[in-house]
Amino acid sequence: MIEKNTSYVKDFLFKEAYNYIGSIANAISATGSLRAFNINAWDGPTYPIGSQLTIGNTNSINSFNITLVDELVTGDTSISCDAINLTEDIASDSIIIVSQADWVANKYKRYVTEHLNGTFPVATSTTVNDYLGTLSQGIFNNNGGAVFSDGDNKGNNFGGRFGMMNSVGTDFRIHEIKTNMITNLPSDTTVTLTWWKKSFDPTGTSNSTLNLICTNTITGAGSFNQGYRMWNTGLESNADAQFTVNDVLIPTIKVSKTQSAAKNVYFDAQVVASTFFN
Repeated sequence: MIEKNTSYVKDFLFKEAYNYIGSIANAISATGSLRAFNINAWDGPTYPIGSQLTIGNTNSINSFNITLVDELVTGDTSISCDAINLTEDIASDSIIIVSQADWVANKYKRYVTEHLNGTFPVATSTTVNDYLGTLSQGIFNNNGGAVFSDGDNKGNNFGGRFGMMNSVGTDFRIHEIKTNMITNLPSDTTVTLTWWKKSFDPTGTSNSTLNLICTNTITGAGSFNQGYRMWNTGLESNADAQFTVNDVLIPTIKVSKTQSAAKNVYFDAQVVASTFFN
C-alpha cells in the first residue's frame, strides 16, 4: 500500500505541476560532480544558459535540479550543467521536466537578431573620443565630443539618431554580441568597440544616462589581413543588458591615439536578443 500510494503521489505531482519534455538516454551512476549526460533527442522549447530543469528518477521518488551551462535546443542529445552532487544512480529513460510556469514562459520566448556592418574612417583629424554611427550608412563619423563613461548623461537625440536596436515585446534582453573586425591601424594603436543601453523619451526631451553593456579592445597590426574577433556571451544576466520599453542599443568606437595618415576599421557585428510575445 505504501509503495502504491508513493507512486501515485509521485505521478500526480509530475503530471499536474510539470511538463515531461525529455528523457535520459543512458543510465547515470552516482557521482559527486555530474556536469554532463546524454539524453534522447530534445523536443521541448529552447532553454538558454542558466535555465533550471529537473531530473525525475524513475528508480526512486527523488529528483535533482540542474542549471544549464549551454543552451538546450531542439534535437540536442546531451545536456551540460553546473556540477551537482548526484547521490544515487539514475535509470535510463528517467524523465527531464520543467515546471508548468517555466514551460509556458519559454513557449512564448522568441530570439531576435540584428546585424551591423560598420566602417570607422580614421583620418588625421580623428580624435580619441568615442564616435557614433550614421547607421543608415554604417559609418561611424560622428564625434561624441568625449570619451564616454558608464553613467554619462546624454541628450535624448542619442536614442533617435544613434540607436541600432529597440526594445520590443516584454523582458527584452541582449544575450550575446559577436563581432569580426579588420583594420590597418599600426601596432601602437588600439581600437575599442563599446555597446551601451540608453533610454529614449518618445514624447519629450528628457536626457538619460548611458549604461555600459560590454566593451572590447584590440591592438592594430598594420594589415587588413589580420583578423580579430570580439565575442561577448551571457550578457542577459547583466542588468544593463535588460531593456525596458523605451531603451535602445547604441554602439560607439574609438582609437587610442591620433594618426599621421588615414586608416580604416571595418567590422561586422551580430546582436542576439530575446523577448516574450504573448
